[in-house]
Amino acid sequence: MSPTLKNVVYIGDSLTLGFSVHVRANLSDIALVQRGVWGQDGGDEETAYGLYCLDFFLHSAAGDELSPDLILFNWGMHNGPIENATFPGQLGLPTNYSVELGLITEKLVAYAAQKKSLLAFVHVSPISIH
Repeated sequence: MSPTLKNVVYIGDSLTLGFSVHVRANLSDIALVQRGVWGQDGGDEETAYGLYCLDFFLHSAAGDELSPDLILFNWGMHNGPIENATFPGQLGLPTNYSVELGLITEKLVAYAAQKKSLLAFVHVSPISIH
């Protein structure tokens, strides 16, 4: 975390890996943008995995709770497109997306309120929200 710039944490599926580079570059004068993931392939995968690991993603590698000024999040790319397949930690059912994203959002709203952080959903995934 930066003592002089605004602190932004970006969490979500693997699309955050590519988008965080642009967010970081565009906000470099005013914010330190960090990806809040500790996975090996650059994303927090499907919504079931994101929901299960959300508390972990909101902590530093040392285990300290993060207190960012802004939390950006997205999920959806790993929920589908295979309609009848689930691979935990990689691919989830599109039918689970809305419910699990809703639960993630509820947890993030509570966390952001506790930390006095702003919260924004970044809709970059092809799965529509219904």
